[in-house]
Amino acid sequence: MAKKIELVLLLLTSLTLGACSEEQANSKPSIESKQATSSSKQATRSIEEGAIDEEALTLNTTNGQKLSLLTHEFNWNNLIISEIVAEVEEQELQLDLTWYNHTNEVAHFAEALKIQVFQNGEELTLIDYDDDLDEPLSPNDSEDVEFDYHLNNLTQPLEIKVAARNGDNAHILNIDLKE
Repeated sequence: MAKKIELVLLLLTSLTLGACSEEQANSKPSIESKQATSSSKQATRSIEEGAIDEEALTLNTTNGQKLSLLTHEFNWNNLIISEIVAEVEEQELQLDLTWYNHTNEVAHFAEALKIQVFQNGEELTLIDYDDDLDEPLSPNDSEDVEFDYHLNNLTQPLEIKVAARNGDNAHILNIDLKE
């Protein structure tokens, strides 16, 4: 009789523990799951806020290599940069951008967006740009613009910051230079 009671108690204990562990697994996410969710939300939030760090890119400074810098479009209220191509010639960095005006109004690149290039924490001097920079762009139209910057040297990495004119929603591209 005592063995039957022990067996019944053992069986009830097993069933109770099994039910509790199943209930716990279904009710609350684990700490790891919460951290992964939080990390995912953080990544989404940083993209929505606009501060996007692209994968570090390497631009060859000796062979006239052209390097496409974007893996996706940058968008500010339907003003979109779809492509940025970089090239180094001598001590100059040339950036060719394609931008779209997907608004219902005429837009000017110079009034809506800004490009800054830094090397070793110092903003580089813009030495030349297209006349198209100041030209009006009709709704649902695109335009290519070009910027030329004087490089301090051909070894230190570059940081290219593309933002709305007021500085909001900056997108940052990091580029290593290689001779």
